[in-house]
Amino acid sequence: MKINQAVVFCIAVLLFPGVGFPGDLSSLSAEPTIFAEAHELELAEPIDISSDGELLLLFRPGQQGFELVNTQTGQREVVSRTPCTGYFASISPDKKYVCFKDFVMVDGRRLQRPTLYEIARQSQLPLCEPVFTAGNPVVSARGQIAFTVGPQLIILSPGLDREKEVDLGAVVNVLTFSPDGHRLAFGEVDERISWIEIDSGKRGSVPTTWLHGYQAQFSPDGRALLARSSSGEITACDLSTGEARSFGAARAAAWVDGDTVALVRKSVPHSRVSGTQLLKARLSDGVISTFLTKEGNAELAIKTPVAALVAEDGINLTDTRTGAMSKLAVRPLSADALPDAAKKTLTGTPATGVAKGAKAVVKLAGVPYIHQLYDTADNFPGGASCNATAALMAIQYYNRLPAHPITCTSGGTHISNYGFYISSIYTYNGHTYNIPSSSAWGSTYAGYYGGFGYFLQDLVGSSLQRSIRLKEWITYHGLSSATDDSVSGETGITKARTEINAGYPVVVLCDITSAGHYLTCIGYLTGQHTLIFNDPYGNKAISYPGWAGAGVYYDWPGYNNGYPNLIGVVRYIYARGTDNAAFVSQTVSNGTTYAPGQSFSCTWTMNNNGTTTWTSSGYSLNYVSGTQMGAPTVNLISANVAPGGNASIPINFTAPSTPGSYTVTMRMNNASGAFFGAQVSLTINVANPVPVITVQP
Repeated sequence: MKINQAVVFCIAVLLFPGVGFPGDLSSLSAEPTIFAEAHELELAEPIDISSDGELLLLFRPGQQGFELVNTQTGQREVVSRTPCTGYFASISPDKKYVCFKDFVMVDGRRLQRPTLYEIARQSQLPLCEPVFTAGNPVVSARGQIAFTVGPQLIILSPGLDREKEVDLGAVVNVLTFSPDGHRLAFGEVDERISWIEIDSGKRGSVPTTWLHGYQAQFSPDGRALLARSSSGEITACDLSTGEARSFGAARAAAWVDGDTVALVRKSVPHSRVSGTQLLKARLSDGVISTFLTKEGNAELAIKTPVAALVAEDGINLTDTRTGAMSKLAVRPLSADALPDAAKKTLTGTPATGVAKGAKAVVKLAGVPYIHQLYDTADNFPGGASCNATAALMAIQYYNRLPAHPITCTSGGTHISNYGFYISSIYTYNGHTYNIPSSSAWGSTYAGYYGGFGYFLQDLVGSSLQRSIRLKEWITYHGLSSATDDSVSGETGITKARTEINAGYPVVVLCDITSAGHYLTCIGYLTGQHTLIFNDPYGNKAISYPGWAGAGVYYDWPGYNNGYPNLIGVVRYIYARGTDNAAFVSQTVSNGTTYAPGQSFSCTWTMNNNGTTTWTSSGYSLNYVSGTQMGAPTVNLISANVAPGGNASIPINFTAPSTPGSYTVTMRMNNASGAFFGAQVSLTINVANPVPVITVQP
């Protein structure tokens, strides 16, 4: 432990398959066919659009804040330059405000502040002082403003007077008003969708078998709700009839009318997005039809009855009722269009490498960083190898493979110690990785060996099948591994924290890129829904691709703490070492005699004969049974101990006051509180000193 812590059959292979079937929520779609290719053109993603199509919110390149674009005049203005603001931002129904959550540094801490941007004045209006946790504000059709500070829901009048405050019981990041402004819906911590009536205070929840997620949306008539879960699943239900349905996973979803939901899905036949589809799905019968298809990668923002489609060739507005489309003269900004002065970063981020128990960070130490493009062989197209690269970082946390230096020129000429294992033949523990990658992703990625070859060996394989190949590859390196698709909502982030607390990195398949992406989870921030990763493609908040991918912070779906969002979490692949300990020696021999109350010390030397590294912040030699003799129950080791190394642990004792024989038993204990390895014991005798008789001459 190092805590210093596929195919889905359709016309195309969809990134998010799962066309909904008639019936209830038991008829869920197949799991997503995600190929996990990070090397996609970065688009200035749309965030929200006014219902008349006049105003559009767009992320700035590199998520350096976001901007407001007038689609009719072409005027554009920066709403915020703070990195990673804009998630869940919205335009008020009267087009008076842009509602968003800003981030400010106060005494080295990143704090949150619900904020309105007054469009007419082009100025920001903070709604409260900076706080540790807050939610995104929203404005109703009646002009009321709602936001959260911690678990408190605050309602302001149109004149910004405080009208009501309600304890929701937990932090809520995303709120949504009903069309008439009389109800607020929100996702609970367990992704149950709840609602509250503004005037009466009456509250209720929708059964999770009907609806679940973090981002609820009312239908235009207010009779139905839809939600997107942290795994990407779209569910919807009619609140009056109880009609409920799952439409499978989608990149985005929004209502078209009271019965019809628009779904955004992507086609990924050869590891890159080849097409984007806008589908229409009916709640009443589950029928799904294709509304429009866009070649290549595109991102959409939808608000009945208009959709904004942003692609490499520009921005189009589409009427979701008729399909009429118009191309805008205004274009999204490219990264090159941003001057260096506009590229802002927030300083004072919590330091990495802080031990378990620190207020801000729990993070594994010693996970090597490997870049899928820069650290792999020059003759290997690493753009599709986030899979094997993320898994190799987890394997090398346990130092399973020796350094195999190769010279790489991508990202600057340098020596890479471990990139060789991604695409080249090697042998370890009786397994030779000489299986070539198949042509499943086209000829560009065919014919490579190592971890990538093992991952892509199957010509026909689902996302799960390829993840199982990664699990096998991890297992063959002497580790315990398994795949886990039950990682949605609070369950998912709790599982990640549990693995980190036990000293294990986790390989995570997520939707942070359009085609899916594998990351290596190495830690988390306490008190909020943010995980720490080694991202094999770089840091999405700084540069994609780029060198800054070690120890990056990404927010859990449904939360916005000032970092790039994972969007959806599909699967975990575990990489667990085993703890073991062997007795080497002790400095006090059994049977040693001490006087009553005499103080003494015994040092045990233990050998780490397991596969995990013992860390000074989590591993200890603990009291198990017998007479404790004043010794501490927990005795931490003084320094990290890698497999094969020894730890010497001194423990102070005080002999009991009554003569007799006494035994104490100790055993190694890990950061999860589990005992392991050989028990060690010390038996002493306590006897009164023999009086010395002096004979006088």
